[in-house]
Amino acid sequence: GVTLSAEYSKEDPVLGGDSYAATFTLPGSHWQLLQITPHSSASAGIGSLPAQSLLLTLGTIALVLLLVFGGLRQMVILPLRRMHAQLAQASSLEEALQINLDERSGNEIGRLAHWFNERLRQMRDMMGRTLSHDAQLTNESDSRRTAQEALARVLERNTLLMQSVSEGVIVTDERGRIEDMNSTAEQLAGALLRNGRSRNFSEVFSAYAQDNAALPGLAEQTVREGKRIELAG
Repeated sequence: GVTLSAEYSKEDPVLGGDSYAATFTLPGSHWQLLQITPHSSASAGIGSLPAQSLLLTLGTIALVLLLVFGGLRQMVILPLRRMHAQLAQASSLEEALQINLDERSGNEIGRLAHWFNERLRQMRDMMGRTLSHDAQLTNESDSRRTAQEALARVLERNTLLMQSVSEGVIVTDERGRIEDMNSTAEQLAGALLRNGRSRNFSEVFSAYAQDNAALPGLAEQTVREGKRIELAG
């Protein structure tokens, strides 16, 4: 290879000062190359090494920061911007419930999007069940109101029918308590409906046999036997 030798010379007669001499021997020949560098130039080159090292270090730091920012932008900033754009597009509750964030990022942003989508799905299911229950309650309320209106019409017709009958009519429940009676029955019993309602039949209307013996429990007997009871006049 190339043989290199160097020496320091003081008061070089050609350069007029101190210098460094470097000798290069070329391989395969007897030729030698001599390079003489003034001491001031060599010192200036040596003095510039710290500045060059500082520039190299600063360049390396800048390159690392640029790579870090690029990765941060790709992995965090851009996914967050996409999430923000999707959320900002929803102008109503229905549209907000249909949002599905991108879960493809393998970092915390992707996991955050996954759990957001999962909670949103649970909220959609809960709202669907709530709406279904509300619709069912509305249907039941409408059916109940319709039944009550029909019952009111039936009661009104029964009341008109009872009042048009010339005979006394008293309506009781299965335990013999008075629920309704017409005006003829009020005259026969000597009691008004508002005073006799919910009272026992035998307390309001008394029936007697031919020997003037009281006949208790006529209403209960009628309900029990399910047929008409004839009383002697």
